[in-house]
Amino acid sequence: MSNKTRIHEKSKVISISYIAVLLEYCHQFGGTVNQLLKGSNIHQDSVVKKDVYISFLQFEAVIQNALVMSQQPELGLYYGQQLNLTSHGELGIAVMSSATLQEALMVGIKYLAIRNPHIILKCDIQDELASVLVTIKFARGEVKRFLTDMTMASLHCMRKFLLGEEASDGKVYFSYPEPKDNQAYLNFFGYKVFFNQETDVYCFPRSELKYQLPLANPETRQIAEEECQKKLRQLENKEGLMIQVEQLLLARPGYFPSLEEVAARLFVSSRTLKRQLKQLDTSYQQILNQLRQSLALEYLQSTQLSIAEIADLLNYSDPSNFANAFKRWTGKSPSQFQTKKIASRE
Repeated sequence: MSNKTRIHEKSKVISISYIAVLLEYCHQFGGTVNQLLKGSNIHQDSVVKKDVYISFLQFEAVIQNALVMSQQPELGLYYGQQLNLTSHGELGIAVMSSATLQEALMVGIKYLAIRNPHIILKCDIQDELASVLVTIKFARGEVKRFLTDMTMASLHCMRKFLLGEEASDGKVYFSYPEPKDNQAYLNFFGYKVFFNQETDVYCFPRSELKYQLPLANPETRQIAEEECQKKLRQLENKEGLMIQVEQLLLARPGYFPSLEEVAARLFVSSRTLKRQLKQLDTSYQQILNQLRQSLALEYLQSTQLSIAEIADLLNYSDPSNFANAFKRWTGKSPSQFQTKKIASRE
């Protein structure tokens, strides 16, 4: 992905299909779709639809609900095992039909952004070892652990599937503290697992990179990669225009310009801007709502501002209107959210 492209927590770029997989897994704990989606602002009918995307903030809310339902701190490890290559759409097909493991890995890293741009992978090859460095953007605490575990488990499953019996031992490094019960990690990876490390890294023998994959198919690979390229360009275009609109909305704290004012600053008509945003499956109002939600959470978490002051900064004429909107976003009132945060600090 271009370095000029910035993906925000509120940008809707994560496929809803990952929620469907998580819901299926959480059913065994007696969890319902309503429980899983609580406070995420995701309509339950969306879970079964294709080509629906959610933001990182929404995905984070769902992960937190799933962790509460399952009472399994290592839930990400189990969830990652449910994500086979076909779970990743055209990206999974491109990986699966690659000629070698190295080619599959490079394709996966290059186009991962079209599935979840908040997970960054980087490959490093030194001496006899190949390493995949995992970086999770935005996430903290239990959500970061979930996403790290999910990614490590997915990498391990992909490698084992592609190589079969040819896959040998390796090492896995986690940056978070060693869990009280690490048996699930030892059982799953089957070799050396280290915690309290500087970075999160998945390692395996360099010699495996040249292994010829049994499902290699140049034609299928080309078709799938062309689709990946198309979606990556769409993502970059969408984020570019969205960032321009957001920057104009943030220019004056406490004041959000109208659609017409934003369009004028972009040197297009309001009708053209509407059409451009619609082509990107968004709108001025959606961007404004997502921006307000993100700012509201930031103000409540990081400042001592009163609810009335926050409402004013978000350009709500009445604090009650802000409170109603916040409850739609999170399932909690601003005061309930503040109380929870204060209690967590004590």
